[in-house]
This record gives sequence, structure tokens and C-alpha cells, in this order.
Amino acid sequence: MTQAQPQWKRRALVVALSVLSSHALALQPISDEEMSAATGEGIAFLPEDVSLRFNGADNNNGGQGTFDTGYIRYIPVGPLTTEAAASGAGKGDIFLYGLAISQSNQDYGDARTSADWNTRFGRTIDSWGTAENPWLLRVATDPDVPNFDVNDPNPDSVSFLSVEAPLARSNVAALSSVEQSAYNLKLGLWADAFVRDPSVAENMTATGSQFDLGGSGRENRIRLQAVWDGLSINGTQLQIFQTLGGATNAGGMSTSYNNTLGIAGVLRFNSGDGQNLRAIVSAGSATRNTPAWTDHSATFGCGNNSTSFNTAACQFRFRSRTVTDSVSDLNWAVPALASVLRLSTRETANTGLLATPAINGGGAPAFDPNEGLYIYNLNTNLVLGSLYQPLTVGVADDGQNISLEIARIPNKESIYKRIYTDYSGSDATYLGSTCNFYQCGATRTLGGVDYQGNTATHSSISIGSTEYDAITNSLTAYSGVEAIGVSFGQLQSRFQAGPFISERFQLEFQQRQRRDSTGVFTDRYRLRDDGGGTQEDPFGHPAGDCDGGGLFGLGSANCGRYINRQGFHTDWIYLTSNTGGVKVFGDAGGAYTTAELYGTPMPGGIGATGNTNNPGSPFMQGLHDCVGGITNNNCNGASGGNGDGVYGVGVIRIDAQVGNRSWALNATRNNTWFVAGSNPNTQENVVFREILPAFANTPTDVIPATPTVAINPSALNNYGSAVIDGLLIQHLKFTTRGL
Repeated sequence: MTQAQPQWKRRALVVALSVLSSHALALQPISDEEMSAATGEGIAFLPEDVSLRFNGADNNNGGQGTFDTGYIRYIPVGPLTTEAAASGAGKGDIFLYGLAISQSNQDYGDARTSADWNTRFGRTIDSWGTAENPWLLRVATDPDVPNFDVNDPNPDSVSFLSVEAPLARSNVAALSSVEQSAYNLKLGLWADAFVRDPSVAENMTATGSQFDLGGSGRENRIRLQAVWDGLSINGTQLQIFQTLGGATNAGGMSTSYNNTLGIAGVLRFNSGDGQNLRAIVSAGSATRNTPAWTDHSATFGCGNNSTSFNTAACQFRFRSRTVTDSVSDLNWAVPALASVLRLSTRETANTGLLATPAINGGGAPAFDPNEGLYIYNLNTNLVLGSLYQPLTVGVADDGQNISLEIARIPNKESIYKRIYTDYSGSDATYLGSTCNFYQCGATRTLGGVDYQGNTATHSSISIGSTEYDAITNSLTAYSGVEAIGVSFGQLQSRFQAGPFISERFQLEFQQRQRRDSTGVFTDRYRLRDDGGGTQEDPFGHPAGDCDGGGLFGLGSANCGRYINRQGFHTDWIYLTSNTGGVKVFGDAGGAYTTAELYGTPMPGGIGATGNTNNPGSPFMQGLHDCVGGITNNNCNGASGGNGDGVYGVGVIRIDAQVGNRSWALNATRNNTWFVAGSNPNTQENVVFREILPAFANTPTDVIPATPTVAINPSALNNYGSAVIDGLLIQHLKFTTRGL
């Protein structure tokens, strides 16, 4: 059923592998767009009707062996250190039993029960992949991998052995039941872990005293069961290769990275979409009492005639009320749980405290179906290294222990730009991205079908109820009362009769602030000389003094003048919106307009002057020409008066209009522009409490849209959801050390 192809590009060979089945598929080429520049050879596998289960090596159960008693043993080797022996430590001896990989007994997306999360084996997997998207085992070469030398811009070639699960689909619900089986797996195992007495020889036929460290009968065993029902590992990839060179112990780049064993992996363990995983919260009755507002104008507002611009009490007015919600028969119901990871230790019946099937024989234990740690809808997508930032395996500095290290990201553009992400989106040369349930790098197309990729560089772990932003490809934990994610013991629905009452103090305010305006106005004045000399101009007008002339200076004259002057005015403007703490004062209703305040000045700016009684366009007589409302011609410079003197240059005085000082100029200001003041640290809340000490310790609240009480309705053992998103492993190192 196999056919060799010495060199291929963008193609893999398909082998249909049938386990306990007579079905087979024809060979066909598979597109491999991600590695378009790579060459290599490979074999594709398509498991059908397949499962794995470690049973005992006997003929029980129709020759299948005693269920779940086949094991993998982790044997302790080497001596204890002097410090460990002196402290009374023993050595760990672990038997991992009944490792099973199967399909859940429930269909994809259906609810799981204790019968599912307390059994380690379900049913066979219908098909793990498709002919276009199978398992791959291949050897390939990527010619475009930068080495660790920051001064070397040229890429090198890296050959690698790759094991790849089928790529993940996004819309699993739309697949056939056969394809869905690969997204509905079940993983089960149980284990016995002992503390071994190093002074007693191993005995695999009887327990004896080999685990009785410190005295006969000491309980040195922990028994654990782990079952994950409803998961997928599609999209997982593991690459093994020899790393490149170039590191020189400079810039944190260790020479231990050079030409050693390298591993790169994208490990994907996904349970399903958490956006719709919500508990169902309902109430038998929910009512709200909303009383009338209490107006605090007696303390705030300063009426409609105030020009106390700097007084806080004049800048605000408030109204408040206490809203009362009442809820009865509150019910929090567990939703359908399509995926559960459960860790448990309690058996339904005691077995020998130091017994285990590998030594004493017997069957696998039964575990209590309601005990343990429950994790719902776990999605774990871990990116561990890459061809250019590998996980290296080597010998530690002491020459004895193993070192596992994800290489540092060097200060080399050809490497860090492949890893880092520009979250602003402005620089497309940064290629890094996050691998989560919804996407994992560039989309792949095989046989006309889109699949998620496996080229992302950042990891994501989510538990339970989540919220997803497809624009930024980011996950957050849902924090509402409907959130679930972790529980100790089986999650239970909860009913509370009540009634429960919550009172919320609601505060709303209006605010105004002073507005200082400046401008230029044109003023006219007159110099009159009745003879006997000249009338001096006290303003230094360029036209000079007023001289009537005539014989012996006995003539008379009226000399018209104008001058541009600086004007000042203060009035109120009112708050019209407050969004996210950003206040907009957009209401200046009732205020004077600039033209009314200052007139239209002559060109030339402040101090510009003229010597005509009629300056002409664009002159407009200003309001400030006369003092205190005097409106005679002597004042405004339109004509002369009796005797010598100066007329028409008055003080700058404008009284604000009453409409500008009114909190109720119109219906909009009076009713609409009240803004909720729910943040206790804002200016308005501080002012309110300082002037009304009776409310100093009263919290202000946002009133929910529907009647809501301050009672946690969720199950008492529910610990909610959690998300770690966009996790980048820049450098990580482990070394082993013998006890």
C-alpha cells in the first residue's frame, strides 16, 4: 500500500491505516503550502476505528486482559544525596496504569455526566483525520532558517523529523459525525506513586516492607485518576533536528545552543469554544422600586444669579435617590458540559494501603464519581520553540545532569521579527501571532478546505467561560456570575429562595465651569477745544491734540477719535457629556456672542487709532463705550459737549445675562444633561461628600439595566474561569538534579 517518491515538493504520500477495520482509502497527493520551499519525504497515516488501552497481560475479558492494569513504570535510579537521606527522604516509584485514548461515549458537543468523567475508556475513534488532512510522519529540509550569529544575515538549511497530527478545523459543528470523532477524544489513566525505602530490596511479587519508609504500616502511596473527556489534539506538531551554530556566549547566546539536539513543538489540547459556556441564571420574581429624585439645590447650584465662578458649590448641582431591587427564587443551573478534565483520588472502597496490581495483582480501583478537581473546557495551546529558537537538550554545566532550555531570542532582526508581534498592526514585518482555539497562525488550505495553521509563536491557555475578540485575536476570561471553569467536586446547580434585596445609591450631577473670554473692541471719543489753546489727547493719539485754530488761537473744534482696546469677559459653560471621564462643556446658551461683547474692531489690532468720527466699515459701536449704561452722545463720542474735555472712553463692564447663569435655560439643560456619578474618586463625588457629610460613607452605584441583587448565585464550589493569553516564552531553562 505504499509507494516511494524519492524527492517531493509540497506533497506527502498517503497510507490508509485501518485498525480493526476493513476500510481503506486510495493513495493521493497532499498539498503542503506552509513548507512551499521545503523538500523531503514522508508518510501519511489515516487511522480508522482505532483506540489504545493498556490492559493486563492475561486472557481475561475475552483475551483483552484485565482492564486498565497494564502499566508504564517510572523506576528510580541512583543514590540519594547526603542531604536528602539525612532528612528522611525516600525515592519515588511510580506506576502509570490503564493509559487509554479513545472516543467519548457521548457525541461531539453533547453533555458529559459522571459516567463519562469516571471511566477511562469510551469507544473507538471513527476516523482521525481525512484523506486530505491525515497524520504525517516526514523528514524535510527548510532552507530559510537564521542561525544564532547576530552578524550573519544569511539563512541556513535545517533538516528535521516531523510528527504532525491532522490540522484543526474551526467550524467543527458543521463536520460529519465521522470527522467530529477526532475532536471528541477521551484520555484516561490512573497511577500509584510510592515512597520507596532505599534500604529494602525491590520485590515485584510481594509488597513487603519496601514502601514502609520510616516504620511498618506507614502510608506511602498516593493513588490518582485522570480523565479528560471531550478533547482534540489536532494541530499538534513536533519537530526534531540538529540546531544550527553561531552562538559565542555573547548577548546571552550560549554556545550550548550550537549543533545540539533541538526540538520545536506546537502542542494543542482543545476542548471547544468557551464563548457560549455560561451557567443559566434565572429568578422567579424580580422587582425594582425607583423613587423620585431628591434635589440638592438648597446646598448646590447657587441659584440663577451667581457669578461665584470659583466656588465649588456653584459649579455643581446634584440629585440623588436610592433604588431598591428585590429578587426571589434565584436559580443558578449548570449548563451542558461538553468537556471535563477530572483529577480524583478517592476510591469507593479501600484497598490495601500499599497494594498495587503490578506487585499484588488484582484489578483497577473504582473511584468516587463526584470527588476531585474538575476543569471545564480547557484549551491549551503551547508553542515550545521553533527551528530558529529551539528547545535544546544537552548536558548541564556540571557534566552530569540534563539541561532543557528554550533558547533566548537574540537581537537579530531575521529571528525576532518572526517571533514578536506588532499589536498595533502598523508594521507587517513582525510575523508573530497567538495560537488559541480559534486560530494558530496562517490559515492552511488543503483540497479546497481551510484549516488552522501551526505557525503561531505565542501561547494561550483558557479554562471555562471566555470572551474572544476576532479582530485582535485575543482571549479574556468571562467574569459574569454565569462563568464556570474550575470546581472542587462535581459542579452543582444552586437554588436560593430569598427574597434578596439590594439598595443602590444613585447620584446624578450637572456641572458648569467658568469661561474667560478676551477680545478687541473699538471705542470712540471726542476732544473739544472751545478756544484759548489746544486740548491735549490723554491717550497719545497719533493725530495729536485738538486745536481750534483761528486768530490768536481763539477758534473752537470738535476732534473725533477712535481706539482699539482689549476686552475681558467671564461667563458659564455647562457640561453636556461625560464619556469615560472625558467631560465636554458644549452648552453656552444665554451667553453674549463675541460681536455683542466687543463690537467689530478696526483693523490693526489693539491700539490701532484713527482721527475720524465715523471710522467706517467694519466698525460697530461696542457695548463698553459708556459707563454704567449711560447713552448720551457726549459719552459715545457722537457729538461734542459744553466746555473742554474728553468724552467716550469708559471702563469695561458687562454683566452676564441671566439666561447664562440659569441651570434651567431650556428643557435640555434642565432635564437631559444630568450625568451619573458612580466613581467615588471623581471631582463631583468629592465635592458632594465634602459639602454633605451625611453622605461621606455612602457608595455610589451604577444601576443595572434589570433588577439585580448583590448575591452570588453560583455554586459554592465554582471557582470561575481563567485565561493566560499571548504568552511568549523568550527564554526558559530546566536542569535535572538527582536526589
